[in-house]
Amino acid sequence: MLEIDRLSLHVRAAAVPERAERLARRLRDAALRGIERDRYALSPQGAPAYLFVERLAVHCAVRSDWDDAAIGAEVARALAAALEHSVALPQTMAFRDRVELLAAFYAALAEGRAWQRWWFEAFDGLRPLSASAALRTSVMTEEPHGLAALARLTATAFASVARTLTAGDAARLLAWLEGRRSARAAAPVALWKASASLPAQQDDVALLRVLVAAERNAPGAANGETLRVLRAMKALRTAVARAAFSTLRLAAGPPHEALRALLAQLGLEADWLQSLAESDAARIVEELLYSKSKNSPPPRESSADEERPASGERLATSRGGVFVLLKALDWLGWPAQWARGTEPELARAFAWAVALRALEPRGAQGLRDAAITQAFALEQPLAILRSRRHAVLRKRVTPTARELLEEFSRRVPGLAGASPGYLRRNALALPATVERRDDGCIVRLGRAPLDILLVLAGAKSGRIALPGGARLELRAEAE
Repeated sequence: MLEIDRLSLHVRAAAVPERAERLARRLRDAALRGIERDRYALSPQGAPAYLFVERLAVHCAVRSDWDDAAIGAEVARALAAALEHSVALPQTMAFRDRVELLAAFYAALAEGRAWQRWWFEAFDGLRPLSASAALRTSVMTEEPHGLAALARLTATAFASVARTLTAGDAARLLAWLEGRRSARAAAPVALWKASASLPAQQDDVALLRVLVAAERNAPGAANGETLRVLRAMKALRTAVARAAFSTLRLAAGPPHEALRALLAQLGLEADWLQSLAESDAARIVEELLYSKSKNSPPPRESSADEERPASGERLATSRGGVFVLLKALDWLGWPAQWARGTEPELARAFAWAVALRALEPRGAQGLRDAAITQAFALEQPLAILRSRRHAVLRKRVTPTARELLEEFSRRVPGLAGASPGYLRRNALALPATVERRDDGCIVRLGRAPLDILLVLAGAKSGRIALPGGARLELRAEAE
């Protein structure tokens, strides 16, 4: 469709005055008929579906002895060329398709500027409505383009658009999506990860965010089936968070069977398990078991003087930053170097002291943290370092701890040059649990304020072999 609000035709011709007016009328009529006749050819292959040009000047030379069809065709050709070149003009608004136009309109609604943009005049019927009602109405009436437009937005832009929705309009959109039919299903493992971000209380906007993300990954996936699965996953997580899991039983056996039995106990949707890979089912079971342990009576930070815990028992510590620093020590290869010059137990004790001093330069409580001494496979680390023959080594603890923090800041993206205090507050302040196994310990690390930087650096995962054969496995776990 070609829509021209105003067409001003200026004719420059060599003609006597009495003939000029008649010639101008003929040229005008021929030009209009040519544009109307050739309007479908005005859009070249690959041109934007929607092109909004505020002002376009077209220059065209014709002969008065041509017939009207030839004159109209030449005018149409010149207009087509001008339109093609107008795409690059800064004042031109071009949209590849209806979805892109709607996405821009929704973003403008969120900014409060939609009705200040003349190229959104096609949506004037929504002008009397509030931004929330206009958004909800457009998404529902523009199906399938409306939902596709929400998915076309970036996650940040959609978050801004979603904030314009009232609770009532969000609920209406969700009810509409619940009745939407589509053969496309969202990947259950992606939904399970997304369900972790849903708040415990009912939040329709949060559900919409996950559904739109599913639509972004797989067009058609935002439907009633996906919503039911998402609600089942949220209910399962909520049962764990509220410790209701303690009254349930996670059956032994294959992960799929265990999950199906658990969902049946809760009366929740279980069909999504059919498309869940066995490895993903196993990870979900492991996550639920870990969540269960977190909602059990919390492990205490016991004294290092107490009896060494049995295999499988967990100890908690608020000093998870020690293990992040231990990972940095492993990067540097220092413990292995220290072990070449002394006995392995002393090298472990020195690494223990350096990491603790780097984390708590003036603290003494950490020296009796049983979770940390268990991870380092040490019984009496202080006694080892306090022996007279190790006096020189003790003097090296503080300068080595200072050097460790400097090296750590260099190796983590975004932390180069950060002060020790900043590192301790933002990168090393995290909890951890230590689980003793026959072949070493598993250390599960919580989240630091700048946790994403630690994850990017690989500082919260992997295996570490300490001098003397002690082994640790670091795992990044959600709090």
